[in-house]
Amino acid sequence: IDAEPLSYLRVLKSLKVEEALIFDFGATRTTICAIKNGILDWVRVSFRGGQSLTREISKNKEIGEEEAEELKINQGIEQPECRKWLNDIVALCLLSKPVPFEKVFICGGGAKMEGLSLELSTILGQTAELLPLPKGLDPYSDVTAYGAALAGKAGMPKLNLEVKKPDTFSIPWKYAIWLLVILALATVNLEFRHYSADKSLNSQIKIYQQAVKSALPSLAKEQPETYQGELENRTNANIENSRRSPEFLLETIARLAKPLSHYPDLEIRNLNLNAESEEPVITISGQSRSVQQTEEFRQSIGDIVNSAEFLENRKGRDNITTFSIEGKLPKP
Repeated sequence: IDAEPLSYLRVLKSLKVEEALIFDFGATRTTICAIKNGILDWVRVSFRGGQSLTREISKNKEIGEEEAEELKINQGIEQPECRKWLNDIVALCLLSKPVPFEKVFICGGGAKMEGLSLELSTILGQTAELLPLPKGLDPYSDVTAYGAALAGKAGMPKLNLEVKKPDTFSIPWKYAIWLLVILALATVNLEFRHYSADKSLNSQIKIYQQAVKSALPSLAKEQPETYQGELENRTNANIENSRRSPEFLLETIARLAKPLSHYPDLEIRNLNLNAESEEPVITISGQSRSVQQTEEFRQSIGDIVNSAEFLENRKGRDNITTFSIEGKLPKP
């Protein structure tokens, strides 16, 4: 049972406040509690607490968590992470602006953040103030404990837990016998189905093994359950070998002839294949009459060379453009 909402309610009753919206910015979570007419209206919990914000600042700024904590407290809302964190928490509540509450209070360790109350007031359109507690109590750490202590005061809301005895349920003996008979028949039926399924499966495995032995004798030495994985591995290996073969390179070069025919002023001077990389990379170098022409050529080979990008495309003397395009060979 989460006692925090009742603690907030008791604190407000001790302050004689019947309506308020409370933001408790804790280390591991932020609790938003709405109280109307002296009773709990609704509660929202965001598990974005101060600790997660500190870790986010530490990661983004590449600093230690202690330094990030000091930055969070001392600069607060000036940091974009803190501003976004607060806006995300408020967005969770789906509140209208201005908020329909007489008071807005903040508490918890996160309330120490510089500029938090002012930023929250701006977002909500209503002043957010620190929850007032009796002298000697700290609103940053004592709110829940103080509210829990008020449970012992007369007239304060509290929970009363009762042990509920389960309802007894019995089945007449004649129905119990029929139930046992039905369960026995169902068990026999399941055993028969299981036997039939095993027999059918074994027959299929034998057929599968014969087919593999005929088509791929080397694979037949493996266990049947490994056939699929081994076939996939061999297929992928064959594809990669074909992708790196001279035949496939020549086929790719032949396919480049068609887009080249549209640009008579464009010449390919050099083709280079790097087959050692994870994916084979082809580099096409040459000359043309304009930068625009080489850009059109690069786009036209998009279905022949994957991810074709310029390594070089610059204009030189005599209006001759030197270019170099790099891309990945597609799978056969």
